[in-house]
Amino acid sequence: MVALKGGQRSGGASATVRVEDRGMELSGKVVVVPVEWAGAAGLATAMAARGATVVLVGPDGDAAGRLAAVLEASDAGRPAVFVTDGAAGSSDAVADFVGELFRGP
Repeated sequence: MVALKGGQRSGGASATVRVEDRGMELSGKVVVVPVEWAGAAGLATAMAARGATVVLVGPDGDAAGRLAAVLEASDAGRPAVFVTDGAAGSSDAVADFVGELFRGP
């Protein structure tokens, strides 16, 4: 697991995520999952099971760490954690974090 702390929080949003193609392969892809979403654990688990690297983001580092441990224990991929409260500039910081961790050849 990789962890980084930075950023500040702004207003939250909710969304419904639907995975239609059960045969979808996400190896080599990165999925960013907000830990405070009600369905975060299910989404993160589903994406990791399909081969994605899951970046867990949110203000609660403990919750993100617990979810990362579940993903690691499932041996479905390499989760990463970015602790942020969503302030201005945090989106760029998350993008930079992902770019540094998962830079291609």
